[in-house]
Amino acid sequence: MCGIAGILRLWPDSSSPPPEISAAIPSAWISAISRQLAHRGPDGHGLFTDRIRRPDGSIADLILIHQRLAVIDPAGGHQPMILTDRLDPARLSPTTPPPAAADDLLAIVFNGCIYNHRQLRKELLTGGRKFRTDHSDTEAILHAFARWQINFAQHLEGMFALGLWDRPHGRLVLARDRPGEKPLYFTSFLADSTSATPTHCLAFASTVPALITLLRLARPDDPPAINHDALQRWIRFGYDRELPLQDIQSLPAGHIASTTPDLSGWAIQPYFALPPGRDPSRQLNLDDLDRLLYEAVKDRLESDVPLGCFLSGGIDSSLIAAYARRAKSDLRTFCIRMPDPRYDESSHAKMVARRLNTRHTTLEVSPRPAEDLQRLIPQLGLPLGDSSLLPTHWVSAAARKHVTVALSGDGGDELFMGYDRYTAASLLRDYGPMLRAIPSGLFDRFHPRTRLHKLSRLALAARHQGYEELLAIFPTPLFAHLFPKLDPRATSLTPPGTRITDPSLHDFQTYLPDDLLRKVDTASMAIALEVRAPMLATTIIQTALSTPTGVLAPDGPKSLLRMLARRYLPDAITTRRKSGFAIPIGEWFRTDQGGMKAMLNDTLRTAGSLDTLGLNLNPRAITTMLDDHLAARRDHAQRLYTLLVLALWSRWLAAPSA
Repeated sequence: MCGIAGILRLWPDSSSPPPEISAAIPSAWISAISRQLAHRGPDGHGLFTDRIRRPDGSIADLILIHQRLAVIDPAGGHQPMILTDRLDPARLSPTTPPPAAADDLLAIVFNGCIYNHRQLRKELLTGGRKFRTDHSDTEAILHAFARWQINFAQHLEGMFALGLWDRPHGRLVLARDRPGEKPLYFTSFLADSTSATPTHCLAFASTVPALITLLRLARPDDPPAINHDALQRWIRFGYDRELPLQDIQSLPAGHIASTTPDLSGWAIQPYFALPPGRDPSRQLNLDDLDRLLYEAVKDRLESDVPLGCFLSGGIDSSLIAAYARRAKSDLRTFCIRMPDPRYDESSHAKMVARRLNTRHTTLEVSPRPAEDLQRLIPQLGLPLGDSSLLPTHWVSAAARKHVTVALSGDGGDELFMGYDRYTAASLLRDYGPMLRAIPSGLFDRFHPRTRLHKLSRLALAARHQGYEELLAIFPTPLFAHLFPKLDPRATSLTPPGTRITDPSLHDFQTYLPDDLLRKVDTASMAIALEVRAPMLATTIIQTALSTPTGVLAPDGPKSLLRMLARRYLPDAITTRRKSGFAIPIGEWFRTDQGGMKAMLNDTLRTAGSLDTLGLNLNPRAITTMLDDHLAARRDHAQRLYTLLVLALWSRWLAAPSA
């Protein structure tokens, strides 16, 4: 796990030669990006530079930047890593470019872990490739590219985001793993745009703040602009595939981007396709599922540093721990004791750990939600409206004192029909006209967990945007009140005219990578903890998404997985309802737990706190939600959290040091 970045700068053919290679990409740019990535990789810092002259006479300068968290082959896996028959893989100083004769040179910066790197190494050795490290998964990627070129990612099983310099073709290649576990962002811009000879640049990084910092240095008179259409979706749902900034994009999961031949931009293409649909004749027996999950977990246990499992006491994490314990006799498991007993699952986790005989630790945490939120949002650089970012960070920070790698159960709900809203989607499909006849005027008068609230929400979904309405933090009436000049239908997560027919597939493609995995990466990498998700193995993805939902959930949410879990876990675990990884954020806003009420009032009652975003929000709507919630007349917890995060993000974006 690491923080990675790269810049490619093109100098047009002219009588004025470019600067020396050591100054072509300013040291201020490199230092600023490295600072933004430092928290992701405390174990090492590496740089690689190169310069090529292109056939048209132009010159391209490259730098790759790496902050390392050493997990696999700490001694030999240093990055940036280069591959050529003339040089061993090495970290090179920016003032020591590779020899011009090395026309076969490949260089890489890589974030993640390749779980099949040993199988790849064996296959590539048989094909004549020569490895120089003992067991570096980074070197396996380089040899895979040398062997299969742009099709290399199809051969990688793992979580990864990478930037690879292909000198023979004068191109920069980016790739991201299939489900989107690791983030990767990219941009293109004109540096020195006010000068007589501006230069075109392409850049990528693990984080949005790294690219924001670069853009501000490279073009100080042209700050990044807001993408208002995307930002409204971030407010309505708490996330979106498209970023709320005009100048920065996220590479979609399962895609490759490579520079265009003229280096003017990026050409993006998928390398991974989901199953074409659910095969109605397909069955999935428990023995096959058992084998697939065990193999996925076993493949994710390799580590040269301490490794353990998150254990919440739910089905997904408990099953992962069961398989890990079968493969690893001295398995460590961790849970946290939440300060509110209604949200504390530590007793369930302890029950599982006792059954599995793991070395279990219940971690004590002292939440500082206001302080932590003000640090995490600037590190993410996006207004993510998911309050479980906080407890995910707390368990990561507590576990990091004991291990460097942790396994999680992420992906189980999306792949195995784990959400109650999938049942609600079936009701919408079958009883839509009847539901539309139910008065929804009592919406939000009761706690979100009550049946009346859920029925009112279902009636509202039938009237408006169907399944998307169930996903929305701001339902249509409240969103229309917040944005009186905007049609809520314009904020859809799906293209116009399309309808969500497979909710779990939709969530796998959107909610999972754009909210959940983004959250986990931010929360864990803030303290340099590597989190691996065995449920997201390619074999399990392909199997689950091609199996009929009736097979996956014949007797309610996640019932097939529950049947399997009975082989390993106590009945008290396999029969308990899903609780989710939640915190009582609404009560904290009322009681000022951890300074949340003070921060909420100071932020949202401040005149113009969101004006800099140019959203034309209705300030009276915000005040009404705030007053109603604090007086316990309505529960607006997640909506107020989203607006709070939006204001914190706006403040960070406006700060000169952002």
